[in-house]
Amino acid sequence: IVGIVLIVLGGLALVVFLLAGFNVRRRTRQIGTRRALGATRSDILKYFPSENAMLTSIGLMIGVVPTFALNVFLAEQFNVARIPGIWLVLGIVALLAFGQLAVLGPAWTATRIPPAVATRTV
Repeated sequence: IVGIVLIVLGGLALVVFLLAGFNVRRRTRQIGTRRALGATRSDILKYFPSENAMLTSIGLMIGVVPTFALNVFLAEQFNVARIPGIWLVLGIVALLAFGQLAVLGPAWTATRIPPAVATRTV
């Protein structure tokens, strides 16, 4: 089971990394505009992890209740013990942590976008 969990978390980290990289490339002009208006590299570096934390938190809020309900349903159907609540909490923490680590690379790439990009046509 631990191996499966690690594979799922690795897949999650890869997906978040790729989506964040796509987001940086798609919003190059926006990042350049923010830099031209005075945003520092530190501001840009903080922006993507905070955006990712918001989106991950919303997804977790939507997904935790059905996950818990499915756990209770399956435990009753197959007459097995329910998964302890601490595992749910650990899963939430792991998803947030892996998501934040995965977005750091693309966020770092975004800090290298020069302000002059905002004036170019794409």
